[in-house]
Amino acid sequence: VDAHWYQFPPMNPLWHAILGFTIGVLGLVSCIGNGCVIYIFTTTKALRTPSNLLVVNLAFSDFLMMFTMAPPMVINCYHETWTYGPIMC
Repeated sequence: VDAHWYQFPPMNPLWHAILGFTIGVLGLVSCIGNGCVIYIFTTTKALRTPSNLLVVNLAFSDFLMMFTMAPPMVINCYHETWTYGPIMC
């Protein structure tokens, strides 16, 4: 971290907890909602249209993004620092 950022006071730990909780809830809701969209699309043949394929592709990419990034972000908020090292950063 650049020395410039150390001139500011640290953030209140309560804000880290609130942010971690919010990201966790949004990640859970996103995974459930996008999972439902993907499941309904794959089980209902009438929905297999080109425009719905775009929606499912967006749901799939959002599902993967939230499934892989929400847990590390929540852990990051609760520890108040990145714990996975430079390779995962």
